[in-house]
Amino acid sequence: MTIHTDYDEQAKDVIEEYILAANILLESKKENGGVYGYAALVLIFSVIDAVGQSDKPTNGANLKCLKEIQSNLTEKNIEQITQWFRNSLIHVGTIPQNIIIHSREVECDPFIKHEEEVTEVEVKCLLKKVRDFWETRKKTFKAAKIREDKKTGLSGPIYNAALVDESIGTTITPASSGCVNIDPKSS
Repeated sequence: MTIHTDYDEQAKDVIEEYILAANILLESKKENGGVYGYAALVLIFSVIDAVGQSDKPTNGANLKCLKEIQSNLTEKNIEQITQWFRNSLIHVGTIPQNIIIHSREVECDPFIKHEEEVTEVEVKCLLKKVRDFWETRKKTFKAAKIREDKKTGLSGPIYNAALVDESIGTTITPASSGCVNIDPKSS
C-alpha cells in the first residue's frame, strides 16, 4: 500500500489503477464467456468523473469532458449517460433494460446513438478512448479540492477523509462524499 502526502499524485495513482483494473476486467472471461463489463464501466466512469472534477469541481458527477472523448455527444446525451451509466450503475447496480453493452474489439465512437439517444456502449472502445484521454491530461492534472467541512474541519478531497473518535477509539472512513458530514461524537 502506498501512503500519499500529495492529493494530485494520489489521484493520478488511483486513476492509473482504475484504468489497469478495467483492462483486466475486460480481458478476463466469466464462466458464461462474457467479460466483467459492468465493473469495468464503474471504473471507467470513475476516471471520467475524476478528470471532469479537476476541470470544474461539482457536488455530483461531472462527465462534461465526455465531449472531448466523443465530440458528437449533446448535452442531453451527456445527461443520459450520467444518469443511465454512471449514477444508476454505481448507486443502484443496474442500467436501463434497453441499453446494450458490447465488449467487441472495434474502433468506433464508444457511445452509439439511435434517434439521438445513447442506447449502446462499446466498453472496450470507451476504455481505449478514456486511456488516450487520460494520457493527454495527466501531466497537468490536479485533483479536485473540496472546501473545508465546517463540522469536521477536514479539507482536501473528501475521499481521503477519515474521522477518528478518540473517546471510543474508532476510525470512520467515509464510503462516499455524503459521509463527510458524519459527526462521530453524536453517534
